[in-house]
Amino acid sequence: MNAQISARIDQLRALACLWVFVFHYEHFIAHEYFLPIDTYNPLHILVYNGYAGVSLFFCLSGFLFAHYYCPKPTLALGAYYAKRLLRILPSFVVLIGIFYSFLNTEHRGLFKLLSSIFYPDLDIYPQAIGHLWSINRELQCYALFPFLWLLNRYLGVKALILLAVISLGTVLTWALLTRPIIPYFYGSFGLRFFEFVCGMVGAVLTTPNRLINKVLPVFVLIYFGLLVGHHLLSWQTPLSYSVLSIAWLCLNSVLCLIFIILFIYHTLPVPTLLSQALRKIGETSYSFYLYHFPVIGFFTHNRQYLSESAPVNFAMILGLSLGIAFISYRYIEKPAQNIKRQIFVYR
Repeated sequence: MNAQISARIDQLRALACLWVFVFHYEHFIAHEYFLPIDTYNPLHILVYNGYAGVSLFFCLSGFLFAHYYCPKPTLALGAYYAKRLLRILPSFVVLIGIFYSFLNTEHRGLFKLLSSIFYPDLDIYPQAIGHLWSINRELQCYALFPFLWLLNRYLGVKALILLAVISLGTVLTWALLTRPIIPYFYGSFGLRFFEFVCGMVGAVLTTPNRLINKVLPVFVLIYFGLLVGHHLLSWQTPLSYSVLSIAWLCLNSVLCLIFIILFIYHTLPVPTLLSQALRKIGETSYSFYLYHFPVIGFFTHNRQYLSESAPVNFAMILGLSLGIAFISYRYIEKPAQNIKRQIFVYR
């Protein structure tokens, strides 16, 4: 992977995790969870609907895996799974241990805590570590990737497209028949698998194009317009089942993929200081995602530590989340990655 693409990917990771952070801050510190908000401010709407950052992560994961592995003639299964586990589990296990030992104020049993990771349990989310459901979905996609690699290798990208359509069609059929509240559709494996496979398709089919620089700002404006339009039509019942909200989540997945492609291959210069800051945050994005939610949860339940100034609260919680993330990256993630490189240097 060349340096430019690597830099763009780190910047995308930073944008995605920051988007998720401001979403959680909005809903658990600034307001109640998905309290309906009637606003025409596009920036406020962007923050309020920051759940889309998770779709950005899943599409980006599929894109990265396909970009790295699909050109290879072989895939060593043992090395692949070992590398994935070394990437995900160390920080993941440490977080669960810390939370269970020191932050489990409601004294939930370990089984109850772990169950929220395997399915978004609204009885426990957001009081504990319910945000880890998305890591479980990522692990499921990682586990299935060798099968996807085989499909692309021997049947071509059309097989991946067909599988993405089947996954989306299956979860849509389930949603239309059972009429779930939106969080259950949002956390479904079918939607996340669709995004992951779409990311793979995007990586396999995309080639750089000079028009991308012109298309990117236009696309961002179109996305803002669609997001604002959806919000104005659905803000009164944001969590209730509606065909419109389900259709939006599906469309949002595709729009996130398009944004990834446009962002990665654009050649517009990013200011040096901003680029370096985003890359640093991007490097620690996994730890940042893991730890920002417990930090927000702590202050949600201990509001006596918050200031009367909203900007001060935001800066304090963001700074604390980033600080813990950098420590986790330095002393947990990075050593695990070094072990991974030493063991699998030629694989």
